[in-house]
Order: sequence, then structure tokens, then C-alpha cells
Amino acid sequence: MPKKVKEYRIPTMDEFRAFPTSRKYIVINQKTNDSHTFYRKDLVTVSAFNGEHWQAKIKDIRVEMNEHGERPQNIWIMIQWFHRKADLQGESFHSDLAINELVLSIEEEIIDGSCIESDEIIYYFDDAPPYQHQAIPQGALFWRWTIEPKAKQQEQEEGEGKGKGKGKGKGKGKGRKKGKGKGRAKGKEDKGTYQIINQITNCPLCAKPYNPNCDAQRFCRFCNAWHDVLCLNASGLAPESDGIPAQVKRETDLSSWGPQLYLDVFLDILRRPIRRGKNDGIVGDGLLVSRAWEMFEESKESHEGRVTDTQWMYMGINQRTLEGWRVESTVMLEEEYYDCPTCRSQGQSGFL
Repeated sequence: MPKKVKEYRIPTMDEFRAFPTSRKYIVINQKTNDSHTFYRKDLVTVSAFNGEHWQAKIKDIRVEMNEHGERPQNIWIMIQWFHRKADLQGESFHSDLAINELVLSIEEEIIDGSCIESDEIIYYFDDAPPYQHQAIPQGALFWRWTIEPKAKQQEQEEGEGKGKGKGKGKGKGKGRKKGKGKGRAKGKEDKGTYQIINQITNCPLCAKPYNPNCDAQRFCRFCNAWHDVLCLNASGLAPESDGIPAQVKRETDLSSWGPQLYLDVFLDILRRPIRRGKNDGIVGDGLLVSRAWEMFEESKESHEGRVTDTQWMYMGINQRTLEGWRVESTVMLEEEYYDCPTCRSQGQSGFL
């Protein structure tokens, strides 16, 4: 790998954009002769001179040629920094971040290509739907939100007032200010220097975002909303005490299907409340339950109310088959459903 310390001047944004663009950047380990290729949008680890390691997203790659234009002199990378929870002390959304959660900043910075040390696995988490197609392992890094300085938003609003449009003003960001991050999530007290620019998914009862470390949640398929279990308990809506609600039983009646392999396991998964947070993991069991419902609906339409034997093999998740879920699904039978307060407020009936 090239030396980290050398004489150079970091180019300005205008100078950077004037350099020839490159689709990729290849790093060769001079000790092992191994190589790794980095592309735009790759997530990487960046090493600093003080030995620290930060995470970033590659946005652009440019090549600075020597004065004769004969060969590359420097490789420059435009990156966006990921902020850790520890970097965002004082932010109003700080308590909403999980321990291993990162937040992507729209601010751009130019760094020497030799500072890119390795690629980094950072899972993206969409916390709005009942499931996502990729589970997030315990302790893995993940991200869901993007932030911008509030000053940038104020500049945009002032520009709109003067007829200057909504330009992002890219190239003006000064990069990551470690330990000085402040900001707010929408709807929270206006404090700090950063704000989340995504649509934030809040519990409809407490209007707070989901923190996987602290919150256990249930998803209602009828109103398509995640509800915090503490809010459900505090609202005085006691769980259904008789096990599975009659409405759920009617909707999942498999009595006409006849005996089939693992049908009891399939039924247990079909009737499982969709949960996430704490012991149920960041993503939860929504993918498994949703797969069961998709198969159930397709089978009613295409196979005269039956799931074929060949379909069972596709019900696995994370390389585990239906047979592997038998023990866990028997525990689900003791699970209690909640009467959905959001559905009730809309004059509907839903369970979660």
C-alpha cells in the first residue's frame, strides 16, 4: 500500500472536478502483492494519520496527472463520511441511534486515495416496511438515515426566497467535524447543527423513531404501521388472552388443504405476530412471516387452496428450512396478540 505521509496539497473542489474521472481505484498491497478494486458508491474504511479508522462512502474518483500529462501523479477520492453515535453527542436524535448504527452525512470531502484501507460491510436498514430482504447480524454496522447541516437547509431556504432555486450547493461541505455533531430529527426540539433529511418512521402512539437496542415493536398488517410494545401496554390495550384472535384464525384457515408436510409449521409462521427489536433483532421476523403470507395468497389463487410440496423448500430463511423452525414456532403459540389502537381509531379491526 502507498505510504500514508507524503508531500501534497489537497485540491479544491473545482480543481478536483477538472481532473479526469476514473471508474475504479485499485490498491495493491506491496507486501503480499494482493490487490483490491474500489468503485463509486463503495463503503470503505479510511485510515487517519493518528491511527483512527473511519467509515465513508466513495462518491467520485479522479486522477491527477503529472505536469506532462504522461502518467498519474495522485489519485483523489471524494467521500461522504459516516458518523458514529459517539460523534453525535448533543444531537436531538442521538438517543434514537442504536449502538452499532452509523449516519451518513451529505457533506463531501476530498482525500488522498492511499487513505482508503479496505472495503467495509455496512448494512442498509429500511425501517418502514415489515421486512427487508437482508438480515442484519448481531453487532454488525448498519445505517438508515442521512443528515445535513442545518446551515445548508437555511441557505437553501434563503436562496429560494431570492429566486435562486433549491440547489444543494455541493462542494461547500468541509467534511466531518468529529465530536462536534449536533442536530435534530423532524418534529423534535430545534437544537444542534445537523438534521435528518429522510422520512422518519415513528410509532403512531408516541411519535418516536425505533431504536433496536431499546424498543420492542409489533407490525400491524391491517394499517401497515409499527407500534412500540411499551406504548401498547401503556394505552391500556391488554393483549388478547385467548391466544390467536378469531379473525386471524378465519383468515388462515387451512382445514381444506388436507395433510401436508410441515403444514403445522407453516400455519404457526402464518399466524405469528410480526416483531422486531431487542431479542427479536434489528430487522425482526417480518421476512419469514411475509414469505408465508405471499405463499399463502399465491396458493389460494394458483393451486386451489393448497401449497405444493415443491414450494416448501422456498420457505427457509438464512439457510434454514421449515423443519428448522419447528421448535421456534411452537413457542409462538403462547404469543399474545394486541388489538391495534391505530385500526381502532379508524373504525377498523386489526391485530398485531
